[in-house]
Amino acid sequence: MKHQNILSSAIELFCEQGFATTSMDEIARLAQVSKQTVYSHFGSKNDLFVAAIESRVATYMFSETLLQDIDNPQQALVTFAEHFLQLLNSDEAIAVHRTCIAQAETHPELADMYYQAGPARIIDMVAGYLQRLQIQGEYQFSPLREASVRLLTALKGEVQMRMELNLPASAQMQRQGKYLERTVAAFLQGHKCPCEAE
Repeated sequence: MKHQNILSSAIELFCEQGFATTSMDEIARLAQVSKQTVYSHFGSKNDLFVAAIESRVATYMFSETLLQDIDNPQQALVTFAEHFLQLLNSDEAIAVHRTCIAQAETHPELADMYYQAGPARIIDMVAGYLQRLQIQGEYQFSPLREASVRLLTALKGEVQMRMELNLPASAQMQRQGKYLERTVAAFLQGHKCPCEAE
């Protein structure tokens, strides 16, 4: 309970104030625990930041059923894409992403921590699914990581671009479902083995 409370408080403050200006004292105060308790759960502010990112990724992206169905890759990838966009378009994710970009020059380690805890894990997750799919013989995704990045980049679409810039995106969000379906279909079609594509 304390662990999750500390994480939630840290996420809230990192989003509101950024990484550099958030102190462990403030996190402890908001979580209503001692600073020593915060350090007993998380060894440093860096560790807490990484854990906060990982917890957000886990909330949206990691479930027992996500990216498990290799018999219906279209549906599996569209469902994944919906979760992925919910994560990317959440207020928390946008705030943390902006913080990392704003502080990339002065705190380059922050951007690296963010990348390893969030994007890199999702890239690996998708690459793992594509590898399982490829073993079935219908698709060829090699190199796997490159294919994973290609799909994830395409899925972001206009909604994410507009939200990062704080522009209205309601019209684009209404079309997002169809966009994801078409993007996944084009991706799978482009990676069909030649014998299957004929």
